[in-house]
Amino acid sequence: MYPVSNAYKTAMHNRVQRFKIRGSVGTFPFTDQNILAGSLSISNQCSGTENIDIGQVYIGELNATFLDLPIDRNSWYGKEINLSFGQYLGNGNYEYIPLGVFTVNEASYTASGVVVTAYDHMAKLDKTCSSLSTGAIPYNLAKSACEKCGLTLETDERTFALFPNGLTTLALYSENDINTYRDAIAWIAQACCCFVTASRSGGIVFRTYGGIEVDTIDDEHRFTGCSFSDFSTRYTGMSVINIEKQTTSYYSVTPDNGLTYNLGSNPYLQNSVSHSKTSMRRAILEKLAEIDYVPFKAECIGNPAYDLGDVLVFSDGIADATKKSVITKYSWTYGKSYVMEGVGKNPALATGHSKTDKNISGLINQTVNSDLFRCIVLRNGSAVNIGDGEKQSVIFAHYLLASPSHVRFNFEILLTVNANAPTENLTEVTINNNVLTLNPVPSQKFVTVKAIYKSDGAEITSRYPVEYWQSGKHILTLQFDLDFDDSLDHTFDLWLEVSGGSVSIAQQDAYEVISSTGLAANNNWEGTFRGEDGNLYIVIDGQAHKIPDKIKVGRFPTKSSYATDEPIDYSGLVIHAVFGDGSKSNITSACVINPKSGTPYDNQEDEYIEVLYSTWGVEYATGFDLTHNYIVNIDITPPVKLDYKNGEIIDYTGLVVKANYRDGRIVDVTNDCVITPPDGSTFFYSNQ
Repeated sequence: MYPVSNAYKTAMHNRVQRFKIRGSVGTFPFTDQNILAGSLSISNQCSGTENIDIGQVYIGELNATFLDLPIDRNSWYGKEINLSFGQYLGNGNYEYIPLGVFTVNEASYTASGVVVTAYDHMAKLDKTCSSLSTGAIPYNLAKSACEKCGLTLETDERTFALFPNGLTTLALYSENDINTYRDAIAWIAQACCCFVTASRSGGIVFRTYGGIEVDTIDDEHRFTGCSFSDFSTRYTGMSVINIEKQTTSYYSVTPDNGLTYNLGSNPYLQNSVSHSKTSMRRAILEKLAEIDYVPFKAECIGNPAYDLGDVLVFSDGIADATKKSVITKYSWTYGKSYVMEGVGKNPALATGHSKTDKNISGLINQTVNSDLFRCIVLRNGSAVNIGDGEKQSVIFAHYLLASPSHVRFNFEILLTVNANAPTENLTEVTINNNVLTLNPVPSQKFVTVKAIYKSDGAEITSRYPVEYWQSGKHILTLQFDLDFDDSLDHTFDLWLEVSGGSVSIAQQDAYEVISSTGLAANNNWEGTFRGEDGNLYIVIDGQAHKIPDKIKVGRFPTKSSYATDEPIDYSGLVIHAVFGDGSKSNITSACVINPKSGTPYDNQEDEYIEVLYSTWGVEYATGFDLTHNYIVNIDITPPVKLDYKNGEIIDYTGLVVKANYRDGRIVDVTNDCVITPPDGSTFFYSNQ
């Protein structure tokens, strides 16, 4: 919302409002008397007509019929229109706000006046790219594009730094569909989870969705005909086309029960310079996941103080004041009304057809006849090895139902079982010719194999088949039945939990038969899901593999100061993979570190060290400052007095806090600590 005074905001909510208009066409000023009543309108949008979008670069349009302006015929084209709107505050005072800068594109002489169509400065970006900057942060890329088009980028560098990937160096993939600078701005905005629009002063601004609501509009200030959806538009998944491999990567948050946003083939998300592609893409998804808005359409008194992307609350009447909405489109007609709209789809209806579209589209083609009974055989795509105390997915199915159906799952799995070595022996007693002989006999050991079923990612707790086997080859036969009252896509996952030994299953030795009517299935589904153990898993070739949530520096290199050209030394560096259950794994040797160890130190280039790690096709990135003297840990010596009664004075005498730095220094930081409750306060304890 344009920053206005409190008096202006109060006037916006008056039942009766008074307005004025003023501006200029080129050097010729105009007022209300120079505009045909009801002819002046401005419209703009930041999303499409169906869903909340990012990376959009729409052009705002002004239409008006001008009267009695001394402008020569055939000289309207290319003139700039500056426009301001005045809100009456009382006592004869008006407060004016700018409405934008528009360039006349077309002017027609009619009996009513000169009918003009003009566009805001976003249209100036429709200039063929002569060159494109690359290998720079988004602010510099956007600024360069704007300057080449004679425009001012009004979003400053500090604001860009707050955007997703705002400080990430973006490299441009050579194969791209960028023809104009508006194309380039669109892709840069998408990489920052923004949309772009012209400012009221004629510059270009980047904005993200979110923030606090700018206004609450009750039913007294809405005209009739307003409508509000009974759902909120939410994103929990995102897909990106990988141009080089012509594949689609899917990313999600937990729980993944919302819409999927398709980023397309963004050429700035194909290469990685300072961060991994996965980190860049997930940064966008995390911002997308903040979107939670009720679609709406409302007609209000004609006050154009609102901006695209403004968050509103509608109260009273048919509105739900506990929900928020966002303006994605508006049409303002001077002297009449301000029609604003927030678009969005229903996640409940879209979820079934939004996950990994590249696979589901193929499944839908298989379900032409919903009455046809089908049996589909799936096999495990890779070998499975399950150790003692472990559990793993054995075979994962992704299937689609054309109509509500009863589905049967049959499994036949050939396993090789290895029981743990016996820890105790039995004794066999024999008597031959009155001679008693004691012979030690190894006790028989059994491996316990427990089957775990998961439907749509949720564990089925009503049945856990269990088998007990000695070492050797065995066949596990299972059957499970489910009833569905929908026609969406589903998943079914068989896990095995092993104790007392280990189990191995060769590739293609796990068979699954799914049978139902109107059925299609795909055993090549790829995606991620969160297990009930808290860990993240990725499914590849039908197999679920545990992957880290993130990677982080567990211990920094011992050396923290360098002279120019001195070889960089990473001795002591430890990189941990951190999993959802809180466990860690040392992955230092598997990481790619840039610059490499032994590289001559350059104090202009080598301050930030990039650490990259990849597992099961998932990329991770972290980093650290090479010469920053980090605190490794804190040692605390407790105070002398540790026992207190209610009402006693707290005494921290003897308390010592020491910081251990990575260069080996130990510093007493006791006086720099904030301790709660403070020394000298009264001890109070309550069990309530």
